[in-house]
Amino acid sequence: DDTEVGRFTGFGLFAARPDHRLFLWDPQALVLTAYDLQTGTTTSAKAPETASSGPLDALVAIGRAIGDWVAPSATAKIMLEPALAISPDGATLYALGVSGPFESIGSAGIFAFDISGDTPSFKSQWEPTADFISLAVSEDGAFVYAAGMSGVDAQGVQAPYVQASVTVFDVADGSVRLIAGQLGAENASVFPEPIVR
Repeated sequence: DDTEVGRFTGFGLFAARPDHRLFLWDPQALVLTAYDLQTGTTTSAKAPETASSGPLDALVAIGRAIGDWVAPSATAKIMLEPALAISPDGATLYALGVSGPFESIGSAGIFAFDISGDTPSFKSQWEPTADFISLAVSEDGAFVYAAGMSGVDAQGVQAPYVQASVTVFDVADGSVRLIAGQLGAENASVFPEPIVR
């Protein structure tokens, strides 16, 4: 079989296989591609861009540039493990997204996709509370857990006061149910499995 599955950005590619489909996620382009292993066909869904170009964003960019000059950004985040988690019922895929320049790439939050039908579709995006590096779903499918990196803020800018954290989202509406912060200067352990038991 020889099937074109699209081009992916330089950041990386992450995969999950819940059934006869292989899901490929580009966390920077925010594109989820489903490759059907039985038919060799592909379908894709793209999440809306999270960045806007309003006047406030210009001020944020200036602030980031000054911050990088005063305290250079940490080395670009290259670890998302796991970057994808699928609900126990196989109907929803959750994915970690990234945004910003490669030198100080930060979290774009969590993106939820409906994968219950033949074609994946974007459902919602949940704002980051930290620079997320790992993702998992509760065994009953009611909650999504995101581990936050220490030493940088959600935008990927060096911030020594930021400690590792875990944020718990309610899948019903994407609301934050709990933030376990102040977990130390070392990064919180990544979730060993995409399902928390």
